[in-house]
Amino acid sequence: MFDTRAWRDSAVVGGDGIEPPTSTELTERRLARLLLGLANPYHAGQKPIPVTLSQEVLAEMVGTTRSRVSTFMNKFRDEGLINYDSYSRRIEVYSAKLLSLLGS
Repeated sequence: MFDTRAWRDSAVVGGDGIEPPTSTELTERRLARLLLGLANPYHAGQKPIPVTLSQEVLAEMVGTTRSRVSTFMNKFRDEGLINYDSYSRRIEVYSAKLLSLLGS
């Protein structure tokens, strides 16, 4: 099993300088993976794939609050990873771009 205390201590003492991901970063990645899975895990093109769900439902699926999902959705939209209309609940997922976020 992975010992998070040892990893944290090595980062604090000097180690390789890599910090463990924050809960916010982990939640952001969970949302990105969920959107990819809902859109179509086998689609690798540039054309957006529509998903229709409310932020409340996405929050429940990811295990976070609606406000945090809203923050991430706005960030994803600003970065060109998705396009969404909160009134119609339509989310267009740019799979290739979102995959690049998960790869970083």
